[in-house]
This record gives sequence, structure tokens and C-alpha cells, in this order.
Amino acid sequence: MAPVIGIVVGLAMGLVPACGGTAHAPPEKPAPATQTLIAQAEAAEKARRYDRADALYTRARTEAPDAPSQAMAALAHGRALIFWGEYERARAALEDATRHAPGDAGAWHDLGMVRHQLGDLAGAEVAFRRSIAASPRDGRPRLALAALLWKQRRHQDALHEYEAVAALDLPERVHDRVLWAIDTLRRLVATP
Repeated sequence: MAPVIGIVVGLAMGLVPACGGTAHAPPEKPAPATQTLIAQAEAAEKARRYDRADALYTRARTEAPDAPSQAMAALAHGRALIFWGEYERARAALEDATRHAPGDAGAWHDLGMVRHQLGDLAGAEVAFRRSIAASPRDGRPRLALAALLWKQRRHQDALHEYEAVAALDLPERVHDRVLWAIDTLRRLVATP
């Protein structure tokens, strides 16, 4: 069963970007000063000055004057922290982002991925379901949730999610893999 789990996780992680999902920005525009600090942080990150980038992201979050600015700064910081492998701090930043922008499907998806990485499977499931609720046509959180459910041997639930993904407009390669997952799960569900 371990090779199947590896394939499932690979499906969720490797093909997720191909699903056409996009991070949904908060509905209001963030403050220009916050946007500037984030741009500076991203430039420092590209220059591999991670301490400087971290300080700028933190400053953007601290000085953000409103909820859209706080959400944008927390999300940008959380994503940088994921890249740096600082998952606990990323979790906190992404939880902050979802507090300020509860309809941001991308923030919920990323929070689900981090919670999963940290072993909080129940928290990951909640985050993926919130992402799906915020953007039902985005395949990324459904694929991630399906893989998570399969990993937990909740085959019927995983099958349901993969069937929902199959109904979405997907690239052919992703659709073929989703059909493989559906076929495999149907056999697992039918086996006593």
C-alpha cells in the first residue's frame, strides 16, 4: 500500500499547480505602503537575503493598516516561510491571513498543506474544505483533500473528492491521473 500512498501524495503535490487554480485575493485592495514592503521583502528574498526578507515581511504585517493589507502581508510571509521550511511560523502566518480574509481560497489551501506537513490531519482537512467552499471550481484543494483522505484510508470519502475533481475542467494529464485514482479507489472500496 505504501507505493500507492506515494503516488497519491505525488498526484496532490505534483499536479496541483496544473489544475488552473488561482489564489483568490482579498476583495479590497491592500494599502500601497504594505504592497511596497512586500515587494521589498520579495526582492530581498530573490537576493537570498532571507533575514532581511523576514524582517520586511514582519514589518509589513505589523504596519498593515487594514484587514486586506494584513491578509496580503500574512499570506506573502506565510508562503515565504513555507519555502524556507519554517512550517510552524508559516502555519501561524497563514492562520492570520485566513482570519483577515476568510474567503481567500488560496490562503486556506496553503494552510491545509502546512497543517498536513505538521501532522495536523484534522486541521488540514478543515482548511481544505474551507478552500473548496471559497472556490468550488479550483481543483487544488479537492486534490489535496482527496490525497489526505486516501492517506487516512478513508477510501469512500477520497473517492467522492476525486469524482468531484473529475467533473472540473482539467488538463488531460491531470484528468488521466484522477481517473486512475477513481478506478483504484473503486476497487479498494469494493474489496471487503
